[in-house]
Amino acid sequence: MTENQQLNNPSGPSTATIKRLFAESGNRCAFPKCTSPIVEGKTVVGKICHIRAREKGGPRFDANQTPAERHHYDNLILLCGRHHDVIDDDPDAYTVDHLQKMKSERMPNVGVLSEKQVEQGVRLLLDQSLSTTHQSGGITAHTVNIRFNGSTSLGPAEISKARTYRPTPNLVFTGADVAPVSGPGQTLWSRDMGRFEKQWVVEHGQIALLAKFTNEAQRASQNVGGLVRAQLIYRSQEGEFRRIGGCWLDAATDFIEFHVDETYELIIAVMLGGQVHTVEKRRVTVEFNMESIKTEAKPIPNLTEVTVVVRLTNADTGDFLLEHQFRFTTKPLKLVERS
Repeated sequence: MTENQQLNNPSGPSTATIKRLFAESGNRCAFPKCTSPIVEGKTVVGKICHIRAREKGGPRFDANQTPAERHHYDNLILLCGRHHDVIDDDPDAYTVDHLQKMKSERMPNVGVLSEKQVEQGVRLLLDQSLSTTHQSGGITAHTVNIRFNGSTSLGPAEISKARTYRPTPNLVFTGADVAPVSGPGQTLWSRDMGRFEKQWVVEHGQIALLAKFTNEAQRASQNVGGLVRAQLIYRSQEGEFRRIGGCWLDAATDFIEFHVDETYELIIAVMLGGQVHTVEKRRVTVEFNMESIKTEAKPIPNLTEVTVVVRLTNADTGDFLLEHQFRFTTKPLKLVERS
């Protein structure tokens, strides 16, 4: 194939196109309010997605497009794996116009990446080195392998900045909700589902009790965002029976990035197969310089009422941010008291 033929009939996006996509994404999924990264450490956990499908029969396919137009920047969007499946499962809801608007509205609201971060992300996206491990059995589990340097997933510059930049998010509890969610066997637990998946979830009563926390702006204060990790402590009348790392909706890792005046939801409990479960995210060292984020759903003992204490801390500095206590019933699954 000649050089002109390759330009007119590309088999995929060019390196320059991928570089522009990744740089403008800020390494974040383009789906509204999703904070999941595209690249986590040295692992690709997101996807380069075609707005109009690259092949006939795919969602939103346009027969009038040329191969070059299909792989052009204007026809591409970066999404986490979860939301890639959501938009392709329901093309009637996620139309071309909807996705183009989603992409354009997300761009001004992301962070700026360094040239080094962009180059590393582009190399990984070109390699598409995605590594996942599924497990089955009594515990629903999903593992995403991530490589790291040091004790966190951030680089030395980001760690140094976090340690010297002491203002912290002003987190407040802003309510609770019970809603259908997807999640078992996947990296992300989410409210966002395709039409058929949502129908299945509703029919099978797969609902979650969710606590909402907001990074509330204050007057005469330095309002900042930050990475937030949750710990949940579950107690019965006999005492504590479980302590876990929390699972945020739409988060691939064990923390979530809070922006100022934005609200995020934490899973307190979820109904699976007619039984209430807790959902945990925890880090497991699998080999030198490599960790896994493991997600597990475990049944709660046969209790009618449970108390849970939620402790929120800064994922970079360990600073204490907020503690809140809830009491909920398991049948039905609902919040009955908070303090």
